[in-house]
Amino acid sequence: MDLSQTFSRTAFYQILLGILTFCYAEANPQMLLIAGSLVVLSRYVTDSPWGRPLPWWLINTAALGVVAWMISTLALTRPNIIVTMGHFTMWLQVLILFGRKTNREYGQLLILSLLQMIGASVLSVSIIYGALLGVYCVLAMLTVLVFQLKSSRDRVYDANRRAAADQKRATR
Repeated sequence: MDLSQTFSRTAFYQILLGILTFCYAEANPQMLLIAGSLVVLSRYVTDSPWGRPLPWWLINTAALGVVAWMISTLALTRPNIIVTMGHFTMWLQVLILFGRKTNREYGQLLILSLLQMIGASVLSVSIIYGALLGVYCVLAMLTVLVFQLKSSRDRVYDANRRAAADQKRATR
């Protein structure tokens, strides 16, 4: 199996586990169903052989809409700030998952997932949440390790490609 595929899978599972854990901590199964379905759909839409990521202008426009939603929710209804920020990070993750993903976007996804877990830590003290947090920590360590290997390999490949006389012959 290719290192990029391994990283892509572990990052996907980490993001999905973060969403599951936050929705469990918030006790919101409807949000889990909606966000989880969109995350799985994004994997199908962008990573399938016939799939295409959404253009960045559309993702950025939707992200501005999510920011406007968050600001209006915080200003007008005075909800729980942790829950609102968790939903905000969740929707940003979903939007980024529908776009083209480079190492930069994967880094953003992993940080947003971590922020979501921090918010879930404030919301829940149950033993099930603790078990999910333990699994998340192990998966996060594996994901970061594979991400480091993948990003190092990408840098070496780019350096070899620039140094090669025939750039088409440079291999991964």
